[in-house]
Amino acid sequence: GEGGRYERHRDGYPSAGDEDAEGPQWRRVTIILYLNPDWADEYGGSLRVYPPADEASPVDVAPVGGRCVVFMAGAVDHEVLPTFRPRAALTAWLS
Repeated sequence: GEGGRYERHRDGYPSAGDEDAEGPQWRRVTIILYLNPDWADEYGGSLRVYPPADEASPVDVAPVGGRCVVFMAGAVDHEVLPTFRPRAALTAWLS
């Protein structure tokens, strides 16, 4: 709530998200399950996903309850837009 957000980033760790980097990549896949019943667009809090190499426009995914988002942690830039209601999500990373 109150306009909180996460700036644009990748979840890949510790190789700074470079899928081709040498060394371990502890977070290879990000999985987010949203737990917000009756979420309305005016609450904000969408996940903005940027296509690789800015080949297309970003995609906004509203944090609607039951929605699941899966992407390559070190390859996909994303951010959480300002949110104006408390929101809940279960996030897991696979290596």
